[in-house]
Amino acid sequence: MDGVPLRTITDQLRELKGSVNLIEPRARCAFFAIFNELIRSWNGGPLPNLLDVYNADEIEAILKLAVEDPVAPEAHRLEFVELVAAIGYRDGSRRAGPPVRYRVTPLHRLFYSQACSEFDRMARALFRIYDRFTVNCVDASPEDPEAINVSHLHVACCVGDGLDIVERCLASGHDPNVFTKSGVTPLYLALTLGNRALIELLLRRGALPSLEVCGGFRVSALHHICCFCRDDLGTARFFFDVCHEIGRPLEINAGDSVGDTPLHVALTYGCSVGLLRLLLEHGADPNAANLEGTRPLHVVCERQYPYEFLESLCNLVRDTGRPVYMDVRDSRGWTPLHSALRAGNIKAAEFLLENRADATWADNQGWTPRSLIYEFDLNYMDERGFTHFQAACSVPNGRELVVKFLQHGQNPNFFVNGYSLLRTALHNDTEWAAELLRRGADPTYVDADGSTALHTICRDGRVYLLNLVQVAVQINVPDKKGDSPLHLALESGNKEATEILLTKGADPNLVNAKGSTPLHIMCQKSEGYKLVEIFFKIVNDIGKPVQVNVRDSFGNTPLHLTIRHTSMKKSEILLVNGANPNLADKDGCTALHLICNTRRHDAMRRFFEIIDKNPQTVQIDAQNKNGDTPLHMAVRTGNNKKFEMLLNRGADPNVTNQDRWTALHFLSRRISDDFMLHFFEITDKIRRTVQIDAQNKDGDTPLLMALQSRGTKKFEMLLERGADPNVINRDGWTALHFLSRRISDDFMLHFFEITDNIRKTVQIDAQNKDGDTPLHMAVRSGSNKKFEMLLERGADPNVTNRDGWTALHFLSRRISDDFMWHFFEITDKIRRTVMIDARDKKGRTPLCAALFVKNTEAAEQLLERGANPNLADVNGWTPLHIMCIECNWFLKTFFRINEERQQPVDINAKTNEGRTPLNLLRNRMPVNYEEASRYLEQRGAELD
Repeated sequence: MDGVPLRTITDQLRELKGSVNLIEPRARCAFFAIFNELIRSWNGGPLPNLLDVYNADEIEAILKLAVEDPVAPEAHRLEFVELVAAIGYRDGSRRAGPPVRYRVTPLHRLFYSQACSEFDRMARALFRIYDRFTVNCVDASPEDPEAINVSHLHVACCVGDGLDIVERCLASGHDPNVFTKSGVTPLYLALTLGNRALIELLLRRGALPSLEVCGGFRVSALHHICCFCRDDLGTARFFFDVCHEIGRPLEINAGDSVGDTPLHVALTYGCSVGLLRLLLEHGADPNAANLEGTRPLHVVCERQYPYEFLESLCNLVRDTGRPVYMDVRDSRGWTPLHSALRAGNIKAAEFLLENRADATWADNQGWTPRSLIYEFDLNYMDERGFTHFQAACSVPNGRELVVKFLQHGQNPNFFVNGYSLLRTALHNDTEWAAELLRRGADPTYVDADGSTALHTICRDGRVYLLNLVQVAVQINVPDKKGDSPLHLALESGNKEATEILLTKGADPNLVNAKGSTPLHIMCQKSEGYKLVEIFFKIVNDIGKPVQVNVRDSFGNTPLHLTIRHTSMKKSEILLVNGANPNLADKDGCTALHLICNTRRHDAMRRFFEIIDKNPQTVQIDAQNKNGDTPLHMAVRTGNNKKFEMLLNRGADPNVTNQDRWTALHFLSRRISDDFMLHFFEITDKIRRTVQIDAQNKDGDTPLLMALQSRGTKKFEMLLERGADPNVINRDGWTALHFLSRRISDDFMLHFFEITDNIRKTVQIDAQNKDGDTPLHMAVRSGSNKKFEMLLERGADPNVTNRDGWTALHFLSRRISDDFMWHFFEITDKIRRTVMIDARDKKGRTPLCAALFVKNTEAAEQLLERGANPNLADVNGWTPLHIMCIECNWFLKTFFRINEERQQPVDINAKTNEGRTPLNLLRNRMPVNYEEASRYLEQRGAELD
């Protein structure tokens, strides 16, 4: 549909409108797919105007469907919204009158909906459409009894990277203190999300940490932090710092609707020592009373805080210079000691008594702590913490005894050493546990290890006990790892327990500390697909939506996990139930990437069979964070069946990753040649052009990589398919450089045979960044066969590199004289003149180079071929100077050869420092310097 004219697109949109009934779920799926294809095919002329086809209300209705439709694929719905924004449609384009403040927009629908895993992308696209920031749309009028009062500003605060949207809202005059019917402000949302940049922005733009909402009800950001953000100490401290910096006072001891201060709230919901210290440092009153007279110390004693926490509380308060009142009474007349004893918190009672708490104070009913101790003798504990009731639970066939204890007032929720009696009973006998449950024992009390009896029941699969759990119980209570009872039931693979928990209200979407939902737990195992089937059947029967595309803390969706554990049956169930195959994990890998990373090709075949059965599109060329596509991974794992399937399904073989590698680069590095052969057979069959000379970040082409991997068949295939042997990489290396330096002689011979057959010209003297030619490298590699081939093919022996070195310079430094002899034999044969006295950047000739490394055999050959014995380098050193220091034993041979050639030698030549050869010899005193000195003096050498 490339290049469809504007008129045709508009007409087809009208036709689409008339032919699709958006009430039908399948029709909506088709509508979004067809609309997206039509807009994508736009030919680059004027943008189509949606208002020529739909009115504004119709467009808004379709946008709402795109946000919350549970049937249509999310990728299609998201693309639809982005395309509507991209073609320029804006809300209110043809709405008469001023903007309407109270209305439900698609942004509100997005806020309520759980059908969109790509919340941020969807929200950004919608804010481009609803871009009139001068009005803050609210979902309904405050007088409406159904109103929730969510504003666009609330939605903007939920966008992960939406700071710019919030700034535009505030700049347009939005009230930063706007609140919903339940008192939720933008600042509340920012605190809940832990978005520090947003918190600071809102506070600096006028957000109040505490304000009065409808009916005189006050909401406080500090209370919110202490309730919902108590584990995020960093955000709490950041909040205090910003408020102090901008001069915004905090009402640290303000009470909420029941008079609880932030300190009360923090202690009620589980306060860390760090948060406690932060509140006290900022002036929290440790003795403040709520409307019932309850003080923070009452809360600590009632909530089973350990002895050490009480110590920390008192020490921190004393550090602030304030007292802790041990005997204050609440409206019932209870002191903290009363609260500790009635809650069975023996450790707290011990602490209070050690700190001189009065055990004789009577409450409003006349009970003193001392009388409570005697009355609750049923819960007596010995020095080991063992109670009479525990003893009763351990008696064989002692059920009647247990019942008698409970009938006489035994607290079924009494704690022993931080553990509920129900947990203790679970370790001994199911019958005792059952009796406790019937008598009102709460299985959701959190024990010292952060777990509950309900977690133990579910982990052990005790279905009989699970049936006794009341519906009113907090069935979703998490343990210290964040696992709910449903997590543990699924981890143990207990189908009956799973069914009971779900029917009793267990949330199938709760996440634990690792971000895993119950669905993640099931999908982490390779077996047990029946459990997944049962899970979906139950949730569908009871009408509970499952967030099938949620990611855990590692970025894995349940579908990713099933593929990692090669459970394609589970994958099929997930895909049928709406799993998105294109979502990526934290490394950017989609389901298809993960399949390609395994060695089983049947998994990919099954995956595509499932996809084909369902109306889903797979992004075949999706790239992960390294830029690798599934095809790259399939090639790397060496599974030709996989990359054959991918290519047949349209995978692009020319896509490059982060390092600009194509699939052909990976194939060129593999040891086996058969993979590349099969790859080209497939691309030929599907008539797909392959970029044969694509270069990666290092500039290497597939041909260069094939040479590095020493694949004869591979580079032969590449050359025959048109690979350019003269392409240079980042270091200026060509194919011939690699052949000359690292690979056997036969490779180079075969290379030239192929290039001759295909009549491909090879740049024989190409220079890399160091100026080295293939001949230079062949000489350095020590292969006389290679430099023979290069010279016979026209290589110039006089080309210099960056340091001014010719091939002869390199040969001069090689100890073996055979190489130089062979070099001259070849150049003589092909009648090639060699510059025997070529100078490098330091002015040194090959003769100097040979003498510096004591290569006297090479020096002798050079002299016999006419090397000038008097040429000095940049420092004025002649061959004779070098010889005197490095190899004075060669002096006689040196002079003999020059005499035979009738070549005079400047025996008293001076360096730049004014030194003659004899002067250097006397000053440096090398080996045999005395004999060498006498020899030079006999030939007329002078010191100065």
